[in-house]
Parts: sequence; structure tokens; C-alpha cells
Amino acid sequence: MTGLGFEPKSGTVIVSAVSSGHAQGMPLRWGTRRKAVIKLPRSVVQTYEFDEHDLLDHVQLDLGQVISATPRLIYPNDKWAETRQNRQPTRASDEVIVEFTAHDEARFHLSGGECIPVARLEDATATADPVIRRVPPATQRVQFRVVETGSTVPVPVKLHVHGADGEYLPPLDRHRMPNPAWFEDYGADLCHGEHTCVYIPGEISINLPLGNVFLEVTKGFEIAPIRRTVQVTGDTHTITIELDRVLDWRMRGWVTADTHVHFLSPGTAMLEGAAEGVNVINLLAS
Repeated sequence: MTGLGFEPKSGTVIVSAVSSGHAQGMPLRWGTRRKAVIKLPRSVVQTYEFDEHDLLDHVQLDLGQVISATPRLIYPNDKWAETRQNRQPTRASDEVIVEFTAHDEARFHLSGGECIPVARLEDATATADPVIRRVPPATQRVQFRVVETGSTVPVPVKLHVHGADGEYLPPLDRHRMPNPAWFEDYGADLCHGEHTCVYIPGEISINLPLGNVFLEVTKGFEIAPIRRTVQVTGDTHTITIELDRVLDWRMRGWVTADTHVHFLSPGTAMLEGAAEGVNVINLLAS
């Protein structure tokens, strides 16, 4: 096409915009949500807060939408089972995890001037790409259950799950990006610094990537915490974790309690208390 003309039969024609391009497919039809690890300058990753107000200062995307960009977190994956619970991860010095949706011919535009085609994520020969790499998609639906040893009844616990790149993997019915702000969210999530957890009633559904995923399950002071690496395959449909009780203070008549709790719904308070092994919660009105 070399020209475009309008010939109204009557009235006034208002043209708000005209654009042209060379996309092979419909430019407004974007793919499903994906994640990628992108390398940015170290000064950006270490000092940038990555909030929604100035996200596009450093990562932009044509023919698509950047959903979030967060520093990539580094966990001790190689020694996961031997490390303690609630241990804080560290930030990668120069990498962020970008969640996005885009057309197949879209391109990332970074603040340093780099232009990166999204198609590079699907190049099988570019697994060692120094600028961008694909985060395996969480598409394997798994039923996750936690029980005490010797029982088949699910028990409430605090759960953390992440993938090989440190990406947080929430249950289906929970926030992908929990809100850490005070009194802004009644969800049963816990943002402990950089370490994100979720309270579950003992049985949930979760989408996991194929390969190794890293689980942390805790339940107060009377239950031994668990950190476990699980290899997820296309045949993985159920994961069951058994907890061992190492203290029996409740059976001896001792009662754990939190006597001063604010800003929770009663249902959330009961779930979180049960998952932390707290017998009594005094939820204050305010």
C-alpha cells in the first residue's frame, strides 16, 4: 500500500490515528503471559524500586505490555534442604524478572539503548544469551497437600514455593504479587522482606514449571520445618508433604496465643493462626 484516502458520502469524517507496520500477524493479538530474565545495568537493579509509576523508565515493550519487573532473587537452591526456613534471599546484581504479554514480533527496549526481539526467548540455541533468557512457564497443574505424619487430614501451614530462577510461585487462588503495604490487603500472604509466603488451609492447587521447584513448609514452633526440592514432570499431579511434630506443648496443657492483632478479617486470622500453630487470637477492632 502506498496511499490511503477517505471519501465521505456525507457529513464530517474524523480520523483519530493511522498506523502502518510490517507485522506478519494481527498486531493487536498478543500471547499469553510470560516471564523472562533480562540483564540491566547494576546501578539500576541495586537502586531502582521497580514500582508501577516509573517502571517504563528502564524496560519498555512495543506490541505488548510489561506487567511487572522485579529484581531476580537468588536462593541457595543447591543446598535448599540444608538451609533454615525464612532465610532471606539476595538480589541479583544486574538481573530482573519481567512478566509480560506480547505479539510474537514485539521487541523490548531497555534504558541503555538495547533492542531485544521477544522471539529470542524461543531460540533453542540462545540458552546462554547474556542479555535475556526464558523463565520456564508454570503450566503443570498440581494438587498440593500437607498432612501430619500418621494422618490423612490436611492441616493449615505457611507455604513458600519458587522456581529455578527465584520466581515466586503462588497457589491459583492467591496473589501473584502480594501487597506488602500495611492495612491495604486482607489476603493471607506474608511478605517477609524479600521472602514471600502464603497461608493455606492444607490443600491447594498450584501451577508449577517443569523441572526443579523449591518448597518451604512451616507450622509454628511445634512442627519441624521442611525445605524440599521437587522435580516436576508432566506426570506430576499431586505433591504430599508429611510434617513431624517435635514438641507437644498443647497436649501438656500449654496454650499459644497472640493477644494483640489488628487489620485482619476473622477468617484470615483463623487461617494464619492455625498455620502458625497459634491456639488463640485476640483480633482487635479499630
